[in-house]
Amino acid sequence: MGLVEALDEAGGFGPYHYIHFVFITLSYTTASLWHQLAMLFQGYYNEHHCRIPENSTLEDWIPVTLDLGDGKFEYSQCEIYTDSIFQNSTIACPNGWTYDTAYYEDVDDTIVKEWDLVCDRSNYVELQIVYHTIGVALGAFLCSPLGDHFGRKKVLVGSQFFLVIFGVATAFSPSYEWFCALSVIRGALQGGVFTEGMILSVEICPNDLYPLLLPLFGIFTSLTQASMGFMAYLLRDWRNLQLAISLIPTLHLIYYWWCPESIHWLADKGYHEKVLSQLQTIARRNGGKLNEKVYYTQDTKKPEIESPGQWEEFKEFIKKPKLMLYLFCLCYVSFAAKCVYFGLHYMQGSLAGNLYANVAINSAVGIPGYLVSIPLMYHFGRRSILTLFTCLVGIHMSVVAIALSQTDQTEINTGLIATGFALSSKIWICGQSAVFAIMQPELAPTRIRSTISGISNGFGMIGTMVAPFIAITLNRIQEWLPGLVLAVVSFVCVVLILSLPETIGRGLPASSKEIYGYPRSLNNTEKATLKKNRSESSLFKKSPSQVDVTFSGGIQNEAISTDAEIYIVDSTHL
Repeated sequence: MGLVEALDEAGGFGPYHYIHFVFITLSYTTASLWHQLAMLFQGYYNEHHCRIPENSTLEDWIPVTLDLGDGKFEYSQCEIYTDSIFQNSTIACPNGWTYDTAYYEDVDDTIVKEWDLVCDRSNYVELQIVYHTIGVALGAFLCSPLGDHFGRKKVLVGSQFFLVIFGVATAFSPSYEWFCALSVIRGALQGGVFTEGMILSVEICPNDLYPLLLPLFGIFTSLTQASMGFMAYLLRDWRNLQLAISLIPTLHLIYYWWCPESIHWLADKGYHEKVLSQLQTIARRNGGKLNEKVYYTQDTKKPEIESPGQWEEFKEFIKKPKLMLYLFCLCYVSFAAKCVYFGLHYMQGSLAGNLYANVAINSAVGIPGYLVSIPLMYHFGRRSILTLFTCLVGIHMSVVAIALSQTDQTEINTGLIATGFALSSKIWICGQSAVFAIMQPELAPTRIRSTISGISNGFGMIGTMVAPFIAITLNRIQEWLPGLVLAVVSFVCVVLILSLPETIGRGLPASSKEIYGYPRSLNNTEKATLKKNRSESSLFKKSPSQVDVTFSGGIQNEAISTDAEIYIVDSTHL
């Protein structure tokens, strides 16, 4: 019988899956996202001006760049008069800078202050984010095939272990150059943690329920973002913050001792004894009972580690133009989703309101987006809801751009309007991410699922890399430009999503041929089957502990033709 049927026989979805899904999701979201989000606080760009002599005023030494009215002025951040009396020439700041302490009180509590990343070095924070994101992209590309070859768990644990080590080393960086070099390494390890953690959490869930559970990882993402703001509020020094986000994930390494390997990967690689052992564990934990004796027609003592079909599967995938179009669309959607998500994150420093309050609100408003995506996907499918959410993101970003462009032309507080729409857009951004997290593995075969996800996530990291330049650099040119660019990125994404096939009810494909055969929309037979399944089950209905299985002489059940083959020989209880 098929692997899905065997999992149902072992008790279906139960405490075993709940526990491991929660711990795996918590481990990879906190370990990877904390390092990605920390730069908003570690690299906060404070207002500043050249350091002036004691017992003197700004008017004496600093040139005025803009008269704000009502006796208020905007002073130069990078120049100082050579003579405070004549004020006829200026030079670059010879004695360093004085920084505003609106959010930070200590002198060296951000990398901007400690290494003077201002004026001609003002883009160094964005460059650091780029270096870190390059590392993440490399990690996603390199660790994904390793996950397909050696297993999801091994790559996840190894990446997590070294991320702790290099994260702690980053806290003791003696210079900006060392900080960037270690950021590249941290990024590569973060890419391995996130990609393999995501794949493992998908493959540990039953086929019929993972689409309903995976969006819940977004709740962990929102809580992770909120906790990042809380830690940054308590730990104002960037080195202490770096130590905290690096050392806390060591607790995850304890859990990995009990973390299971993906049963889909084990079955595909021929580790049948380990599959059987895991089925027994699932049955024991979920209160199920395997009523049939499972055995395999091939040698279980010498599994094929090399998996000779992996490279052939990848060549089969890339030589079909239709599948390459799907891959291109997945890559762009991943790019756009990350670009908008992190672009909005970095925009929070320039939006009206308090930085910490904006982070907290931004985190909270994302939770409804993840929750509402579950019933919408269940009833209307993946593609249509992904299109809807992405379109709403584009509309919100357009309103943000329009509001900020009218700041000096109306008495209405357009800054607060822009902040409101930017924060509320997080609902649709998170919903978009949840739907895409489900759809992406449903368009990748089992043997190269980690590889395809790695390629797609790698382009997502390029979006993360571009995000700070859109949100920070363009904001310095015109504050409405980031919203406009993110809106255009989203609307282009809408067009490409429409090229993808609907995947609801089709499960996780085993081969490229299956994906190639998908019609763009569900055919009448698929619609009828989906309707029947919905009428017979609820969103979170637990599978029965015992299932009647039809078998005949070791022939795989045709109803689950894409699963690893598990054969039945007698009714001896395990």
